[in-house]
Amino acid sequence: MASGWFLSLLLLTVATINARPGPEGPPLLELCSLPKAVGQCRASMPRWWFNITGGLCQSFVFGGCKGNANNFLTEQECQESCILGGVLKKPEHRAEQTKADSTYDAYCTVPRVTGPCRASFLRWYYSPANRTCRQFIYGGCRGNKNNYQHEEECLKRCSPKPEDTSGTGADFRSDFLSTKVLALGVLLAVLAAILLGYVADVALKTCRRKPELPGVGTGWSPSDDKEYLMSNAYTL
Repeated sequence: MASGWFLSLLLLTVATINARPGPEGPPLLELCSLPKAVGQCRASMPRWWFNITGGLCQSFVFGGCKGNANNFLTEQECQESCILGGVLKKPEHRAEQTKADSTYDAYCTVPRVTGPCRASFLRWYYSPANRTCRQFIYGGCRGNKNNYQHEEECLKRCSPKPEDTSGTGADFRSDFLSTKVLALGVLLAVLAAILLGYVADVALKTCRRKPELPGVGTGWSPSDDKEYLMSNAYTL
């Protein structure tokens, strides 16, 4: 009987130990499923909590005491814990996203994503086609890295792209050289046309000029003919 009592006490002790919460707090799903807790104190602290029904992080005013673990200082902390942490996003998708996070394309060339959640956050995304940052409405979850809170942040990150800058310079030099070659070709064509016109004019004037024959000239009279014939007769 003593051994049975000892065994029961041992099982009760083990069950009590296993029932104690671990040092890491409640599981992630349980933490993000907790309702919003304003608390009983009268402070006014801006906080964020995860609304599992809507699938997004929302702001609220925390009184300062007797809240719960679903209480975050920033929206980013809330999203990293409850959205990127695995409550809504699959681990394999997160691994793929992390791999592409360090590239320019992931931050600046992917299309904007509103997401399935129903919040209405005014955000900025970079449009490669227009080479500028534009506004859009972000739902609050499952977006991508082309998502900025401020236009300045978007422009600093994505505009201009180094590759685009070098390409633009090369294009400018190419266009400049093409313009110079075109202008030189036009100038040479004009000079050639002028030279051909001059040569043609000289040739035309030469063809029109008649050769002067003996006895044919300005001021020749019949008496001159007689003198010419007599001089030839004496010569013979």
